[in-house]
Amino acid sequence: MGEKLYCVKNASNNSAKIENLEIEKINGETPKEIVTKIGILFASDGYIKSVKYSDLGGFNFSKNYFYYYGIIEKYEVKFKEITEPITINSLSISQINENLKKNNNIDKEKTENEPLQFKIINAKTAYLDIQTFSNDIIKRESKYKTLKKFLKQSFSEIKEHNIKNVIIDVSKNGGGTEGNEGLLYSYFGDNYQKYSKVRVKTQKAILNNGIDKPIKLKVFGFLERIFVNKKMKDGSLERKNNLGLGLMAYKKAPKDTFKGNVYVLISPITYSGGSEFSNMMYSQGLATFIGQETGGGYYGNTSGYSQDLTLPNSKITIEIPALQFVMNVEPKLPFGSGVKPNYEVIPTINQYINNENIYLEYALKLISEKQ
Repeated sequence: MGEKLYCVKNASNNSAKIENLEIEKINGETPKEIVTKIGILFASDGYIKSVKYSDLGGFNFSKNYFYYYGIIEKYEVKFKEITEPITINSLSISQINENLKKNNNIDKEKTENEPLQFKIINAKTAYLDIQTFSNDIIKRESKYKTLKKFLKQSFSEIKEHNIKNVIIDVSKNGGGTEGNEGLLYSYFGDNYQKYSKVRVKTQKAILNNGIDKPIKLKVFGFLERIFVNKKMKDGSLERKNNLGLGLMAYKKAPKDTFKGNVYVLISPITYSGGSEFSNMMYSQGLATFIGQETGGGYYGNTSGYSQDLTLPNSKITIEIPALQFVMNVEPKLPFGSGVKPNYEVIPTINQYINNENIYLEYALKLISEKQ
């Protein structure tokens, strides 16, 4: 939770009641000191630290701890609520899984989570929860089947009920199909050139260490390379601004746009298209932001098409993103950061355990205070 580390489940052979307690140190190091080390093992946009902490939830912490520190026989864990450190011995994965089944209730009912949700909360406020921009996920898991249909129906109701406040929740949105972030933005802002540049350094790269068989990586197919992009003097390819969306935010403004008060809920999970929507809204001054700094970079990112590079001897696979997306945003934030909230809200461990949407609660409190 933020920079604090908690034990949620006990899968050890130590019977101490440590569930939901804050961890102050592991083998003499604070969680912040540990994350500074193991955080170098996985990527993040720019210099964003919040995503490093967020990505180390669940088993990602123990996995990356092992990758960095190797095999350790025992751990001295100091909990804030317990005076003396507790010794926890290493176990096999099979034993850990067995203990999880024995010590924890894992037979909880599965709740269906609609990826697109719309609610009119009261006479003046509506809430849209948009957990993904992926067309495939929306088609498979949402009753609306398309984001376009969901937004059209939602904003039609917003207009019909004369709603004054709209809360957009992208705190769980890790992105998806390019263009959907612009479709959502079209209900709030005027069209403009969203990207300063979309670029790939080279169409084809050959990696040759002089020992192993050379590895070839390429980006675009023939038609996309010729018709969607143009070749620059330095050999790079840049997206043209004349086909499809090109570099623009969206194609056409929808019928029922909204000009009232907008609140956007964000978190370190807000990535890719989710962060690009946030970037545009923040840059254009169209919303109040609540939650935690987005995981996606404000000024852009390297993503899009990717190539898997498998190292010949270890067989370790590295995913290499190929496209550089440079956002056309106002310089309102430090380089390397994500969108920073106007109101930072970090859940407590009890709020997390109870699955409370504290970002939404905070937004409703703000709206109530302004009335």
